[in-house]
Amino acid sequence: MLRFISGLCLAGVLFSAWAENAPRSAELQAIIQTWQLEKEKKLDDEALVDQLNRVTALLYQQGQYQPALFIAQLNQQHAARSLGKEYPDTLTSMNNLAGLYQAQGRYAKAESLYQRALKASERVLGKEHPNTLINVNNLAGLYQAQGRYAGAEQLYQRALKAHERVLGREHPNTLTNVNNLALLYN
Repeated sequence: MLRFISGLCLAGVLFSAWAENAPRSAELQAIIQTWQLEKEKKLDDEALVDQLNRVTALLYQQGQYQPALFIAQLNQQHAARSLGKEYPDTLTSMNNLAGLYQAQGRYAKAESLYQRALKASERVLGKEHPNTLINVNNLAGLYQAQGRYAGAEQLYQRALKAHERVLGREHPNTLTNVNNLALLYN
């Protein structure tokens, strides 16, 4: 519960920073300082990136795309610089940013980020890791949104076969994949 409350406080700080259009480096410092005071300890980069990924997802779910995009861009830059370009949390931030670009119809930017995240995830985590399969599904969803149905079908089928093999036929991720493929066929 504390993590969720902290996330909401952090979301407020980030939303204020976005609304005020402060310089990015100053924004990040303000975010870190605010959360450090809240937590009364030094915030490490991994925890910050994870928290910013959660805040981005929360704002996205609420339909607040502009502040979510602002935070996702900030987080992507920070994650790549502090954790490395192929660290799993960095790849999550890349996927979040790609999803926001997709929601705005900026498909070329979204595709580029989805493909980069997928290639790095395959290299770092393996082709059948659940996070890699999320990347596969995200790219398939983009192709579906663009009307590139053959490419979407191929990716959804790839993810479904791997999900069944790794997680089993009844796992929620597998069932989500079945649903995605069914929606494509519909």
